[in-house]
Amino acid sequence: MYAMAKRSLNRFTPTSNLFVVPNFFREVSRIVDLWGFLDEYRYSRSEARADHESLKRDYQIVLQNMERVLAEYERKERARARNTRKSA
Repeated sequence: MYAMAKRSLNRFTPTSNLFVVPNFFREVSRIVDLWGFLDEYRYSRSEARADHESLKRDYQIVLQNMERVLAEYERKERARARNTRKSA
């Protein structure tokens, strides 16, 4: 299951979502921007395309979380196996 999740994760490249990631300097510059020229939005060609991109990004995040949790589980299992061998 871990290998399958990792293969699926590698199929996706980072996608651009419809939200702009906050940035400290961008936010500071908005204080000076009295007319709102610095507002930046990302648009998609269609609503279906935007939904597809969002779902793909969500799937990618879920797979990344699964990969992290499975790696942590494997690490704990190895440590537990080492401890049981030492105590035996």
